[in-house]
Amino acid sequence: HYKNSGLDFFHIQHFIKDTIQQMEYMKTQGLFIESFSIDSFVLINQQLFFIDTSKIQLISKEEDFDHSIQEFLAFFQKKILLGE
Repeated sequence: HYKNSGLDFFHIQHFIKDTIQQMEYMKTQGLFIESFSIDSFVLINQQLFFIDTSKIQLISKEEDFDHSIQEFLAFFQKKILLGE
């Protein structure tokens, strides 16, 4: 699907990098992203940011961050790679 979306490897690489960096920063602040959607991202100065505060939660246990990573990978595969 991504081949038909106008995204190339460079854009996909930066999407992943930008999101993981933001998630790591949020973890240091005691936060995690509960779920992802395409509408939750905005491009600012060639960098993607997750901006949907309704999906940002306080970490109550270490598994919360692991769950966030799993949710991002599932979102990425389903929405970006497969285009569902």
